[in-house]
Amino acid sequence: MDHEVTKWLKLSGSYLHYGSQEPSNQVWPGSIATPGQTTIYRHVDATQANAVATLNPTTVATVRFGYNRFPDYDPQFSNGFSLQTLGFPASVDALTPGTPDFPGISTGEFTSFGGGTTSWRVQFSTSFNAEIAKSIGKHYVKVGFDWRALHDASQTATGPSSFSGSSGFTSQTPTKTVTGTGSGLATLLLGYPGGSINVGSFFNDYVHYSGFFIQDDYRLTPKLTLNIGFRGEHESNPAEVSNKYLIDTDLTTPSPLQAKFPA
Repeated sequence: MDHEVTKWLKLSGSYLHYGSQEPSNQVWPGSIATPGQTTIYRHVDATQANAVATLNPTTVATVRFGYNRFPDYDPQFSNGFSLQTLGFPASVDALTPGTPDFPGISTGEFTSFGGGTTSWRVQFSTSFNAEIAKSIGKHYVKVGFDWRALHDASQTATGPSSFSGSSGFTSQTPTKTVTGTGSGLATLLLGYPGGSINVGSFFNDYVHYSGFFIQDDYRLTPKLTLNIGFRGEHESNPAEVSNKYLIDTDLTTPSPLQAKFPA
């Protein structure tokens, strides 16, 4: 969209959207118990706005704003599966609110099935820059400023609940392996599996960038122009919105565990 507000002010803006769904690893299409059966959901949102103002016959000012977003979501085919379907109580099912997937099940003697991880990530950036250009006799001077915030937010690899059966619970003796006794499958059938639930944490790290420049195109003669300029840039250290980044570690500070558990 372009709009001429007045003879001296022009505005423009645009929005771009792209989306795709990409099935992956279709070994057993639609199987909720096969890890790695996923659909990758991707889309891009790109927005920009510009303003150009002719302040006088020798001065032009430009202001620009941009915002881009690129989410990437990779759920298992079994996403949304309730553990209550397998007979588990609602209290266990409630422990995986973000990744309700078919659990991983292994017994030791047989091929495991189920499991797999779900990842979520979104990269987004915000930018703003302004510039003024002015013609002064034989000089054409430009001054500008640029600022950007670059983010990379993600949910660390999160897996559904997993259950495994050890032959030790059903072997002749639990302290050593006795050939011909014990079965991980039997342990599962007796209701004595080991289990775990991994819940990933949210992490949103970012850097800030800023830059400044000034340039003078000095036309000494009709055939000779001297370009003089200066540019300064600064990029911040990586940081995290909830202060989860560990940087600038002070190796001289004693560990708090050292006072509690002296050598």
